[in-house]
Amino acid sequence: SFIYSMHPGKIARPHPIKEITYSEMRELSYAGFGIFHEEALEPVYRNDIPVMIRNTNQPEIAGTKIVSKKELDPRYPVTGVSSATGFTAISISKYLLNREMGFMRRAIRFFEEAGVPVEHVPSGIDSISLVIRSANIQSPEHLAGILATIQDKLNPDSIQVEDDLCIFAIVGEAMRENVGVAAAASRTFADNHINIRMISQGASEISMLFMIKAEDEDIALQGLYQAYFPREALATLAAAAQGE
Repeated sequence: SFIYSMHPGKIARPHPIKEITYSEMRELSYAGFGIFHEEALEPVYRNDIPVMIRNTNQPEIAGTKIVSKKELDPRYPVTGVSSATGFTAISISKYLLNREMGFMRRAIRFFEEAGVPVEHVPSGIDSISLVIRSANIQSPEHLAGILATIQDKLNPDSIQVEDDLCIFAIVGEAMRENVGVAAAASRTFADNHINIRMISQGASEISMLFMIKAEDEDIALQGLYQAYFPREALATLAAAAQGE
């Protein structure tokens, strides 16, 4: 069976992915593509062995092939989009923060010492945001204790907490060869009156992360599907209209 460009439970008849790289799978799985346990793929990835996904009940049906490298399709710079809720952002501001050596490192350490991994750290000149998974906070008192330590040790001007956040991973090996992928996402969010809380792109340029409020997840998924897979989105609408 196929892996799909978006979750079939949230998008009707999503575009099937014929080929996907291990790197793309890894990026998508961060935000909800739970197709495999990552450890299960490591031996075949290390030995450059392709994997074919099939349905044991219908093995004759074609499926998605996972490979180390693939031919890039310019029509689809984005291979898939995944989303995951359950994130919290702690924004810390301090005037001249960028001149204070070790500020970010110490802030991260206070979370780690409390048993809370930090997922992302977007930053500005006078502010940083530490993104964590909400499930790692045991109680309001647990978080309050961490923030009290930050206030005492780092003396920031302000600390703000925002929860109920959702992360979108927009992934594709061909993204590095195409201009406008980030602009299409930003335009989609703007057209749907969705405020972007965070943007992050790795050095490999095969993925971008956007953070928004979790309540906007569904409408954002629909908009991004139309932006990155317009032919398939139109076909889905036509099929739905014929069924009415």
